[in-house]
Amino acid sequence: MAIGAAHDDRRNTMQFMLAMVGDESGWQTEPGPELDEMLDTMGAYNRKLVEAGVMVDGAGLLPPSSAKTARFSDGEAVITDGPFTEAKEHLAGYWIIEVDSEADALDWVKQVPIPDGNIEVREVMGYGTPIDLETFERLQVQGNEDLRKELEKRQSA
Repeated sequence: MAIGAAHDDRRNTMQFMLAMVGDESGWQTEPGPELDEMLDTMGAYNRKLVEAGVMVDGAGLLPPSSAKTARFSDGEAVITDGPFTEAKEHLAGYWIIEVDSEADALDWVKQVPIPDGNIEVREVMGYGTPIDLETFERLQVQGNEDLRKELEKRQSA
């Protein structure tokens, strides 16, 4: 099935996670026109995924400094602040898309509007349901507002 076609028959489709990976510099954008442009550009890409009927889920993540890490030993979890210290790259965001083939997933990856960085593509073992446009718009508005508030809070701290 070509990009942009609706998915009526889910029996022959596959889901892929598109994981955006980057270094710490990707989280240095401060509130303002540059951030607004980045959010608008990514929002337009997300809208294309939704309108094509392939987007199941997706989100951007806060900086690695906001992470907690659980390390397990003998079935016990020890929680520490921050990401894995040895990591040079961190998960910045992700999409789950449902398409007919790996080739279709790779076609969508080639359209991600990022100037630099990496996107890892992996097939998902389970299935969700593609998101509808109304839900997408509601979540995008809320997500962008939450991100702006968090960045403003961090900037004033």
